[in-house]
Amino acid sequence: MMKRFGLSTLAIGAAFLLSMSIAACSSEEETNTDKENTAGENTPENTEQAKHDWATHDWKLAPVENGTQAKINMQMAGMMESIPAEERDPMMATMKSANDEVKATGIESKAKKAGEMAPAFTLKDTKGSEVSLSDALAKGPVVLIFFRGSWCPICNTQLADLEAAKVDIEKAGGSLITISPELADQHAWYDENFAISYPLLTDSGNKVASDFGLVFTLPESLQTLYPSFGIDLPARNGDQSMTLPMASTYVIDQDGTIAWSYGNVDYVQRAEPAHIVAVLNEIKAVHAAK
Repeated sequence: MMKRFGLSTLAIGAAFLLSMSIAACSSEEETNTDKENTAGENTPENTEQAKHDWATHDWKLAPVENGTQAKINMQMAGMMESIPAEERDPMMATMKSANDEVKATGIESKAKKAGEMAPAFTLKDTKGSEVSLSDALAKGPVVLIFFRGSWCPICNTQLADLEAAKVDIEKAGGSLITISPELADQHAWYDENFAISYPLLTDSGNKVASDFGLVFTLPESLQTLYPSFGIDLPARNGDQSMTLPMASTYVIDQDGTIAWSYGNVDYVQRAEPAHIVAVLNEIKAVHAAK
């Protein structure tokens, strides 16, 4: 990450703190669109326990350990220790206030959820090729990830773990698509550093994210703070909107129905790949029984 940001040690720690949001302040008050318990592991034994009420779309997913969320939590704890308290505490207060401001918009309740139809889209990947949801669904269920951008270390951890889980996702019958508002040349960084093999799509102006109900305007306090960390959203996204998508995960069945969703204003909270695979395996089993 140091090479990516090109900042001082303190600034890098602050950049990681941006991804912590409110988690360090109120880990006991997690809120997300499907109230999933965090922590997970990309292992076969943790991908088999998923129970779903298809009438209510209520998923029961077995808690797992040492997965993406645990990795993120350890990452954050280490970075927090590198920031002096006199600088960390005011920053945390700014982040908490900004988080509360976004949450107050009701974005979590407005976002598309399980049982609803996924909006259709066609976007371009890093090579300029068009990728459509309908074409992907013709081959099987789709795992759709909305992330903030390559400047976000939490997103980078999540995307790396999704690459590691890609084989399991495909074995369960799914395919993986990720979307952010960043320009294609920014996404190309993943090809160079992470060897990402799934599509990274550019959603210019957050139009598709808006269709999913995920877009928010960055609070003014963060619009002032981000540039001090070397994060120039207008340059990265190619517009002046200062909008971002709420980091979210969707598993979409072949008929276009959202089978499972996970989203959280506290963007340090991310869906576990093991849970994604468990959902896909349950969909596969239900279809096989018909």
